[in-house]
Amino acid sequence: PFGRPGYRYRFPKPVRIYTALEITADKRFSNNWQLAGSYVLSRLKGNYEGLFSNDNGQLDPNITSKYDIPSLLINSYGLLPNDRTHNLKLYGGYTTDFGLDVSGRFSFASGTPISKLGADDLYGVNEGFVERRGTAGRTPSIWQLDLGVQYNFKIGWSNLGVRADIFNVTNEQRTTRVDQTYNVVDTQ
Repeated sequence: PFGRPGYRYRFPKPVRIYTALEITADKRFSNNWQLAGSYVLSRLKGNYEGLFSNDNGQLDPNITSKYDIPSLLINSYGLLPNDRTHNLKLYGGYTTDFGLDVSGRFSFASGTPISKLGADDLYGVNEGFVERRGTAGRTPSIWQLDLGVQYNFKIGWSNLGVRADIFNVTNEQRTTRVDQTYNVVDTQ
């Protein structure tokens, strides 16, 4: 239908809608300890990712290929690649009376949506959507636990500290990105 004389196709307006509910808690430092955290329940939907396109790795701010050809926008509205439904962060610390500080940080984030990306004869692979964006599953959820200790002491008039941090204590290693290429030849 796009090649018919007199036919005008109107590109859909670029849309990126982020909605979220955030809950925070903060126990300020007193009685030698502190604890803080936040939880975000969110949704990121639309047909436009922004200045960087995760779908095809295009980094051309404000000139994404998605709005060059109308067929590239078929099935493009859905969950955007940076959608993480759940995001939890906790951190805290304890200070002893003899100069030892202990701290910890925990973070959790649900996985990101996966799309089935198709090819276009002119633009190549990962330019169109075989099915509605973000409906081919999700990457695994990720989490990380970090711990730290610091010993504080005085030498003369100076306050000094020796610190050790252990990042990713549980050695958590999950897939954070997958190949979303569904086909390499335009089948439309």
